[in-house]
Amino acid sequence: MAEIEKHREKLWFSVLVNILLLLILLLVFRPVYETNDDMGMANMVNGAKGVYDPHLVFSHYLLGLFLSCLYRMTDRITWYPVIQYCVLFASFTAVTYVWNRRRKRAADVWICALFLVVFSYEGYIRLQFTKTAGIVSAAGMFLLFYAITQERIQRKAFVAGMLLACAGFMYRMNQFFAEGLLMTGIGVYQLLRLREFPRGSRLKRLLLYIGTFGFLVAVVLGLHRYEQHVYGSSQEWQEYLTYNKLRGKLYDFGFPGYKENKEAYREMGISSAAYNMYRSWNHMDTERFTTELMTQIRELQPEKSIDGAFIREFFGVFPVSFFTISVFYCFLLLVLYWLFWGRHGGAEIITVVYESVIVLFLYFYLYYVGRYLHNRVDVGIWFAVSLIMLWIYREERHRFHSRTGMVLFLGVVLLYQRSWKTDWRISNSDAVMQRERAVIGAIHNDSEHLYLTKVKTVSFANSYGVFERIPFEMAMNTYSLGGWASKSPVYSSVLSQYGVINPFRDMIGNEKVYLIDDDIDATMDYIHKYYDKDAEAVEAFELFPYQVYQIQAGTDS
Repeated sequence: MAEIEKHREKLWFSVLVNILLLLILLLVFRPVYETNDDMGMANMVNGAKGVYDPHLVFSHYLLGLFLSCLYRMTDRITWYPVIQYCVLFASFTAVTYVWNRRRKRAADVWICALFLVVFSYEGYIRLQFTKTAGIVSAAGMFLLFYAITQERIQRKAFVAGMLLACAGFMYRMNQFFAEGLLMTGIGVYQLLRLREFPRGSRLKRLLLYIGTFGFLVAVVLGLHRYEQHVYGSSQEWQEYLTYNKLRGKLYDFGFPGYKENKEAYREMGISSAAYNMYRSWNHMDTERFTTELMTQIRELQPEKSIDGAFIREFFGVFPVSFFTISVFYCFLLLVLYWLFWGRHGGAEIITVVYESVIVLFLYFYLYYVGRYLHNRVDVGIWFAVSLIMLWIYREERHRFHSRTGMVLFLGVVLLYQRSWKTDWRISNSDAVMQRERAVIGAIHNDSEHLYLTKVKTVSFANSYGVFERIPFEMAMNTYSLGGWASKSPVYSSVLSQYGVINPFRDMIGNEKVYLIDDDIDATMDYIHKYYDKDAEAVEAFELFPYQVYQIQAGTDS
């Protein structure tokens, strides 16, 4: 313990701690993508579609440009997750370093360890770019606050904090601003403590705080403006972004009920077969499922109004629903740590109240837009709020002992195993992934045919692990009939190679096109209604566990 106490304030110590933690996590757990969005973005830049395209759609163009350059250098390394791991590692190391510099007692190491284990699991093992954005943005701002609140500005920490915060912004802009709002809690706390400094230095410190974060905002707005210019210079990408924005709003809010809006749907030319097809995410009918149609469907959704009934509805869901969020319990333990062993001065109490209001406001907004209780968003939120609790902690007269810290740490780790055990390496099998990869391999080897895949059938996210290399052009003859990426210029380029414009229409009577479908009757109902009433689905062969079809045209077509 004496050796630890001697070196723990040094940067190399924080680096070593996080290397050991990362190795342990990777030995015990198998990393996965929490959602399939990351695989869709990775396939933009990794050459799976035959190009190294920097347009990541949800993440910044410069990040995509950096990744595409790395893949061009060598695609033997899975750069997309590797770079996420790098920025996550830098973030957790930064938090460890700041905590060790601010807290001098060895017993407090256990609190940092508890925090790191819970959030490192979420960051490293259940990888997701929105979550990464939240963690990296908050950690960058945390490091920035540390750099500018010391007696002398810590220049290296300042630069590192600025780079991390900008990296968080580039992973996802919306999450960056959410974390920024939450991290204002530290700003409030520091402003409340300005009176502790000599009168002559208060204005200087205030201007330093404002200047630092004003500069950060200016930088990220400049980055945003540059990205708008890049996408705006391409009509193809502009049209896609317009389409995808509407698609996202429609699917995020959900389709208005068919029975309640039957007449309106019929006027739009949407039958029950079409309604079921689109709702199942298989919306790549490029002639019918247009931006104009989506706009009309959106107009059927009732407008939400913030009134007394809505507010009561919100408080019927929150804050009770916080207890369904796994990382919330880590935050609760940090609150208890502050309550039992921390100082409860005016600055601390006001900051806690302020942060509570901000959290409720943020969840109120998420509830209003219908995008609440998503783990990839929640982790970033509670990571930031937990950092606030770590920042305001100042020891009171009651000493926090190492034995207490050790018990808390072991207890939390054991309790979390209930939700973590699904990712244990020992309880995971490669059999399903190998089977799915064999299907993709068989499709790839048949380059004469285009394979259209219904959503929830063939998926690269189910076929390759986070760090498994996807060979160049592996997805050159597969096209999903749904999802945000399908309409993008990168993914749509696959269709043109086989002379396909509208996959639902052009699969009919086309010997070059196969369809992998888990509900062929629903597909045929749609085709019969809109394209060929006599078309037939013929079973071509099986790629276990999927059935492969060809759609034959009717005799009168």
